[in-house]
Amino acid sequence: MRRIDKGLSGIVKELGLEDAIKLRSIREKWAGLLGQPLVNHIRPQSLQESVLSIQADSPLWLSQVSFFKQDILSRLRPFGVKDIKFRAGPVPEDKKRDGIKEKAPRRQLTTAEREFIEASILPIRDEGLRKQARRIMEKALLSRAT
Repeated sequence: MRRIDKGLSGIVKELGLEDAIKLRSIREKWAGLLGQPLVNHIRPQSLQESVLSIQADSPLWLSQVSFFKQDILSRLRPFGVKDIKFRAGPVPEDKKRDGIKEKAPRRQLTTAEREFIEASILPIRDEGLRKQARRIMEKALLSRAT
């Protein structure tokens, strides 16, 4: 029996999605990879054949970031990046702010929902299992469309 990850890997390769998946992963981890102030001024734009294109928001930052090319490249190697190209251009404001998108405020459980959870888990004797059941139910209720 073949492992599912090998099958998915083949499908991803066949569809030519490897670079897109790697780029998305790089973008999600961008702030942690580079930190401030770089993430406020540069952003990964595209990835093709292991070459990452990074856009800098000004010629000044383009010049500055070129000094860090080898350091940036070493941080991106785990993603399969073998080279980097820099170019100047606008970096969208929502991507610049601390390198992290703001999340919507998290909805809180209502009193009725909390009472429902507590009544549901009351028969569970094992404390660890009761805590897990509580977390699962809270997550399920919070993920429901409101």
